[in-house]
Amino acid sequence: MFALFYEPALALMTIAKNGLFRQILLAGLCLIYVSVADAAGDAANGKALYNTTNGAPLACASGACHGTNPLAGMNKILRGANAGAVIMNAIRSNKGSMGFLTSYISAAQADDIGAYIANPSAANTVSQTIGMISFLPTSLAVGDTTTVSATATSGLAVSFSSTTQSVCTVSGSTVTGITPGTCTIAADQAGNASYNAATQVTQNIDVSAATPPTCVLSASSTLVSAGSTSILTASCSPAATSYLWVGGTCAGTSGASCTVTPSATTLYTVAGVNSAGSGAVAAVTVTVAPPGSILVIEFYNTNLDNYFITADSGEAAAIDGGSAGPGWIRTGNAFLSGGSTSVCRFYGSQSPGPNSHFYTVDPAECQGLKDQQIPAGDPRKLTVKSWNFESLDFVSTPATNQTCPTGTTPVYRAYNNGFARGVDSNHRITSSLTAIQEVVNRGWSNEGVVMCAPN
Repeated sequence: MFALFYEPALALMTIAKNGLFRQILLAGLCLIYVSVADAAGDAANGKALYNTTNGAPLACASGACHGTNPLAGMNKILRGANAGAVIMNAIRSNKGSMGFLTSYISAAQADDIGAYIANPSAANTVSQTIGMISFLPTSLAVGDTTTVSATATSGLAVSFSSTTQSVCTVSGSTVTGITPGTCTIAADQAGNASYNAATQVTQNIDVSAATPPTCVLSASSTLVSAGSTSILTASCSPAATSYLWVGGTCAGTSGASCTVTPSATTLYTVAGVNSAGSGAVAAVTVTVAPPGSILVIEFYNTNLDNYFITADSGEAAAIDGGSAGPGWIRTGNAFLSGGSTSVCRFYGSQSPGPNSHFYTVDPAECQGLKDQQIPAGDPRKLTVKSWNFESLDFVSTPATNQTCPTGTTPVYRAYNNGFARGVDSNHRITSSLTAIQEVVNRGWSNEGVVMCAPN
């Protein structure tokens, strides 16, 4: 334990001038203690030195000289608060037999000890740093936004500000381009009872002049029955401030979305507008099925990453209402039921699984799965995954060597490779080759054309 000022003394007077403190003591002769406002010390390092004396043999048992808490003021320890020079003077003068520390404590270390004596709680905080600032997207145009992020080694939240307010502004983690130029974003972390404030970090991002929006127009359903609705949504980058719609009831709409109920197949178009002008036209066609047609509607579960199709309009409406559980949404894809062969629909189980459906228009494949089905009441049904026949869901036409007859539309199937991945097997069945490619890009296998739907 560090030792300081062990002898008693009588204070005669204290003189203070220009931050220099002189205390004159009487103890048989006149001693002058001088304490200059020392350089700020490292309290954390001072704590370690106070408790270990930098490897020197301890002169006192723990707590016997000045105690474990400097604020208790034991044996005049508080004279060393922020006063490294006083501590060094006591060591050099061998006060309280402290002379043995001469070889172990430097002036800078004495400053650290003084900082700890003055504020022991400061030693409980540790330093932290902020990593590199990043932007997503990495480009920024006037009127557009990007998200800024950075992390501190403490794990505490980082705050952001703009040092170039005329070029860009920040709200939370959203940076908005104001004028062309260099935008400088600053990241700060103020610290808390456990961490010191971090050194500010800055990062630049160029703000380019505004360009007209490029939009993509999507439909919640591209194939609908007469009288059914579809929601059209324009997604634009850079952001559009208004929209120019053409087609059906969307004409004159200024927002990013439009709900349509076409009575006939209709082409809809939209162009995004911002300060740079009007962008290129984006288009989507909503097809109205012939009267009496049955639609096979596709759903996607955002929680399970599973796809499902149904030709039962009542079941589709129930799924929309949440009866199948959370996470189900329509993908906007559908195809027509119709053809020469019934499509078999199978389901596994929630446990042991697979929690998924499977469809086949191949009579041999359908019968083979029925033959492998575990009978009700068999104890294996509780532990062994298997497919269970549910119904003949709709009709379609089998493909011949992955080729469809004239007047029909190819329907594709992709497999999620669930068996190899250790997850429930699931298939996506759709007439959209773009949709198939989307899941193939995520690691699914394209199984090709599996049936043919009416045009």
